[in-house]
Amino acid sequence: MAHYIGLDIGSGSARACLIDEKGDILSVAVKDIKTWHEKADYYVFMPLVSRANYQEQSTEDIWSACCHVTKKVIEDAGVDPKSVKGIGFDATCSLAVLDGNEKPVSVSGPDFQDPNRNIILWSDV
Repeated sequence: MAHYIGLDIGSGSARACLIDEKGDILSVAVKDIKTWHEKADYYVFMPLVSRANYQEQSTEDIWSACCHVTKKVIEDAGVDPKSVKGIGFDATCSLAVLDGNEKPVSVSGPDFQDPNRNIILWSDV
């Protein structure tokens, strides 16, 4: 039997759902994504109203969460990984910042030293 995985990467977590070819849900998994919510007064390019909603995340942390939930739904359902015939992704709107060599670039001012914090996330929360 064929299986399929849906991945939803939201503002606060990565979620996966494994279904069979009939559409029956066999397992689900969730893993939180680290988010930094620091005061962003040094971001002068942003309108004052949006600064309260400014957040940062890490592409590596998000990818790790995606891998974790994908493996977990397969293990929890007890299916052969080779039976997974497709994976669909859905993600929030974020801006990942990379250099010309596709390496993470820090968006975390004012010193911009932490390359793990390379996503600008808008959140209405």
